Amino acid sequence: MAQLNPFGNGRFGHAVALSGPDLWVSQLFRIDQEHRASVWRYRFSGTGTERLLTDIHQLSLLRHGVTGEKLGYALGVDRNSSRIAVGAPSSFLAETNATGLVLVYERSERLFTDRFGTGRLLPGAQFRDCEGCPQMVMIPAGSYAQGSPLGIAVSNPSERPQRQVNVPAFAIGMTEVTFAQWDACVADGGCTHSPSDSGLGRGSRPVVGVSRGDALEYLAWLGDKTGKDYRLPSESEWEYAARAGTTSLFNTGDCLGTDQANFRGPNPIPSCPDGINRGLALPVASFAPNAFGLYDTHGNVSEWVQDCWNDNYTGAPTNGSAWMTGDCSLAVWRSGSYVEFGSAVRSAARGSHPLDSRFANFGFRVARSTSP
Repeated sequence: MAQLNPFGNGRFGHAVALSGPDLWVSQLFRIDQEHRASVWRYRFSGTGTERLLTDIHQLSLLRHGVTGEKLGYALGVDRNSSRIAVGAPSSFLAETNATGLVLVYERSERLFTDRFGTGRLLPGAQFRDCEGCPQMVMIPAGSYAQGSPLGIAVSNPSERPQRQVNVPAFAIGMTEVTFAQWDACVADGGCTHSPSDSGLGRGSRPVVGVSRGDALEYLAWLGDKTGKDYRLPSESEWEYAARAGTTSLFNTGDCLGTDQANFRGPNPIPSCPDGINRGLALPVASFAPNAFGLYDTHGNVSEWVQDCWNDNYTGAPTNGSAWMTGDCSLAVWRSGSYVEFGSAVRSAARGSHPLDSRFANFGFRVARSTSP
């Protein structure tokens, strides 16, 4: 095969996509400034390649909190060059403790627009809005059956009636907020409460001992820091993200083991294997993620969500929004924790506590919309 070297200097970028007989290739570009990036298409022939197209686009790739000469690479281009997928290099991912970052830019007249404008993130894409901010995962829009149907022995009446909910795309924290992230808010004066770690250590363990009101302080601080509207997820968003397309009791199936999550293993779902009882919260992301790339959606620590408490889903919203009527003196929790039986860490399990409750097994994860 002929060498692909349109620059003539031996320093070309990366082959990025195969589409039928075509090979798309891109030049490197900087993501801390506007920089012209070139995309070439090659068509394979019997004896080599022929350069068919040069298409120069202006890429506006300013990312909040990113400075210096970080390099990104185009990962793929559609047939008419109206969209380009962009990935961050491994060096950038290592520095930011990310496991992947893919953005999709859509051409609007002469420009590829930045993410969260008319551009969009691919479902499953991961990003941070600032250094030290929670890592976020893009959740695609979709419809699902929230709650539990009749006839599920381990379910509760509060999980019914099961209903179809349409959830717009949104972003949610890949993990629960950690002590390290919380402590940064305290150090900066944004959070007034400094919870105890009970001698277990802080760092990457999920922050606990915070009420829903405490969580709102953190979200306000994060919003001021990034200019984004951070919030708690709604119940509907939380369950949709936790299920990640599944309809079973857990996103792992109808059984959950303590090699998959942190809960009271000696008390699993009936007919499921016993496990161990660790008796403490583990560092976030200690187990495999679900299909959306989220960690610890079953157990570890219970998570506050945005809604007011209602005893069942009669009259609940079906558009993915939080239900902000009912008993608003009670804060709703999801996920269950390391102290709970298997039945309490199901995808549909839910409960409530007074707004000012601070428990050693309760934390939260953040969410935000995908528009400015």
